[in-house]
Amino acid sequence: MKNFILAYLCLAMVSLSSNAKEIVLQSKYVSLSINAKGYVTSIKSLENGKEYAIDGKPSALLALYEGNEKAIYPVSATQKGRTITLSYPNGSTAVVAAQEKNEYINFKLLSLDHREQIDNVVWGPYHTSVRKYIGDVIGVVSDDTYSIGLFATDDNTITGLPSGGDLYQMFYYVHSVDPVKYPIPDSLSEGQKFTIGGDGWSDVAFYSKPEEYFHLNSGCGLVGKT
Repeated sequence: MKNFILAYLCLAMVSLSSNAKEIVLQSKYVSLSINAKGYVTSIKSLENGKEYAIDGKPSALLALYEGNEKAIYPVSATQKGRTITLSYPNGSTAVVAAQEKNEYINFKLLSLDHREQIDNVVWGPYHTSVRKYIGDVIGVVSDDTYSIGLFATDDNTITGLPSGGDLYQMFYYVHSVDPVKYPIPDSLSEGQKFTIGGDGWSDVAFYSKPEEYFHLNSGCGLVGKT
């Protein structure tokens, strides 16, 4: 039976474990570490000790977006009482509440100042080593043991990254779950995205493509409107 590591977004109050370098949150199944810059650096199973975060590729806990393309990432994270405060190079400060539940961890953005030029806030995407099964609509990745994902718990937060002027984003992307067995051709690249309708291709053309490296996605992150 699979164990689930889920990150929900909702109001929470919790006492966080922290030191000068990192903030650690735990559920029954997972330990989540956030470093002093506000990046998720560890997603570790408490059952088998396996690390699911990708070494050398940390993920911002919460990114700010100016328009649809310019992402602003945190430069520091501090814990005080039951909240995490993230600071950004544009002068913005985000206050996030976190809660450790039995089977998942909750996050909620409580406040954001210096937000005049900020159009969206984005939770994740969080880089993991899990790549066997990738959700097309729900932002979950799975292997034979674990599922890791993000779910919104209110109407202010929806799936997908901001792009093309539309907050709710569905897009096609290129990803091979096994680069040896399913190599990506030279004409494409890992992670390459195509808007709905494709890059000169129709939706029907994408859906009819049998190659394992073509995917449709609308849940690779959680976006909130500021």
